[in-house]
Amino acid sequence: MEWHHLEYFKYLAQIENMSECARVLNISQSTLSRAMKNLEAELGVPLFNRIGRIIKLNKYGAEFLKTTNNIVEEMDIYKTNIIDTTNVYNGKLKIGFLHSVGVTYISEFLKTFNLKYPNVELKLVQNDAKNLIVMLDKGEVDIIITTVEEMNKHTHFEPLIVEQLYVTVNENHKLGERNEIAIDELIDEKFILLKTNLLLRRQIDEILKSYQFTPKISFEGDEVIT
Repeated sequence: MEWHHLEYFKYLAQIENMSECARVLNISQSTLSRAMKNLEAELGVPLFNRIGRIIKLNKYGAEFLKTTNNIVEEMDIYKTNIIDTTNVYNGKLKIGFLHSVGVTYISEFLKTFNLKYPNVELKLVQNDAKNLIVMLDKGEVDIIITTVEEMNKHTHFEPLIVEQLYVTVNENHKLGERNEIAIDELIDEKFILLKTNLLLRRQIDEILKSYQFTPKISFEGDEVIT
């Protein structure tokens, strides 16, 4: 069943004249007639009683007109909703971000964004880098803020900031007042790190591995803030 056949049917039901309806629709009468025959053949019932040049809906046509009106109305609602949700100034935007971003940048970003686009409805989702990529690929989020660059061909990566990694120690630690620390000076230290399934942890492991350094770990957490 073709969408424009439903439109033709609605107009013909109102005008009740094949040639006049064809003129209004700016199509040939033969095109309109063929469309109605195809529609009736697909439904398996006649939709009109033909009396000379005048055609009127029969009982099957009257019922199908109700269905057609419902379909067209639902489609109009859908189109309106799509326009609203995709409008850059009035739509909806779903943002996925890392837990670490949630305690650093996201609040300032949202403040600035809301001032510029007050009518855009935002929805936020926190997750780790791997799951954020999956959610983006599935269309479950529109944008993600993450540290990963290995995007597939369907995604675009735009660098926002470059961050440095630091070793954090207690102020009374023997290295507490140092501005720089060599990796081999940490060989006897115990580390608090993220869990191995998280991207930042994998990045740290790669750095330490390049120095042939295996850290002693006292605790592994799920979030940077922990």
